[in-house]
Amino acid sequence: MFKNQFQGNSFFELFSAQGSSPLINWKINGNKSNVEKIYNKDIKGFSYNLKNNGYISLPKENRQSCHLIHSYLVLQIYVPKDSHFTLECGITDIGNNKGRIVLSTSIKNIKNSTFHISLPLTIMKRDVWMNFCVDLENITANGFKEYNGLSYKTLNYIKIYSTCKLRRVFTMKYRPPDTTGDDDNSNMDSIPKILQFNHGIQFINQVITLEKVKSYIDHYYNSNNNDENKGNIYYVINFLIYYYYYYYYYYYYYYYYYYYYYYYYYYYYYYYYYYYYYYYYYYYYYYYYYYYYYYYYYYYYYYYYYYYYYYYYYYYYYYYYYYYYYYYYYYYYYYYYIIIIIKFYLYFYFYFLIIN
Repeated sequence: MFKNQFQGNSFFELFSAQGSSPLINWKINGNKSNVEKIYNKDIKGFSYNLKNNGYISLPKENRQSCHLIHSYLVLQIYVPKDSHFTLECGITDIGNNKGRIVLSTSIKNIKNSTFHISLPLTIMKRDVWMNFCVDLENITANGFKEYNGLSYKTLNYIKIYSTCKLRRVFTMKYRPPDTTGDDDNSNMDSIPKILQFNHGIQFINQVITLEKVKSYIDHYYNSNNNDENKGNIYYVINFLIYYYYYYYYYYYYYYYYYYYYYYYYYYYYYYYYYYYYYYYYYYYYYYYYYYYYYYYYYYYYYYYYYYYYYYYYYYYYYYYYYYYYYYYYYYYYYYYYIIIIIKFYLYFYFYFLIIN
């Protein structure tokens, strides 16, 4: 694609967000709405926003080859924190062996084979605009398994995956300085003025080499192991302290629990003891109460019986007397009327005798 173009300068520009057709040589993969041109106030210019599953690739046709001879690929890029970013490059070495280099924040460990190497980008800076430089010559010479030591020849294709904001893509003949403090910047070539960020824009330069990635991974895992060991020690200490206080509390808890139930059952015992005696006296009293009550009713009914008995005899004699009384009364009146009748009869008898 660029084989017949002049690449003798210190840089060769492949993409710029400025202009009317920045992606004329690039292919947009996925939904085109995921690759959009936006204006960024923080860089005072345009950039392309790659999001979701959108990515761009160079060249546009798969059968073509870029044939870029510079060994340093530079992306002016901004990658948000907690977002993933992937860069894929196809290279050819001086033995005409084709290989693939993948750099991604999604990868955790270095993986390499005969024609492929995957590098984790845990070292990559986030939330800052930067000149992100990949040392293709260094990775080609040291990254592949079978033919280590072979020199880089050409860059065949580039694929840039979301999520990121992209301002420029270009290659450099010489290595730019790393401003992150990761290495010595002597004998480095500065970014050409025409490709630099606008004046007043804060940015950094970060150069990626195989040694830096390995060193960062080793440091990261050693740090994690130390932190893990420290964490284990603190965990054990906290565990012992926790269980010390736990059993201390548990001991006193059961101690007071024991005494609580001791006094509880002691009180309960006396409670039932007094309760028992209370009911004992209660039933005792009740027994005597019913006993006296029984005798009371016994005498009451006895008295009542005699009362009715005397009452009966009283009425008996009363009616008897009354009967005799009426009987005599009756006979008395009976004889009384007979005498009167006899008197009247004798009276009339003598009266008629005298008259006659």
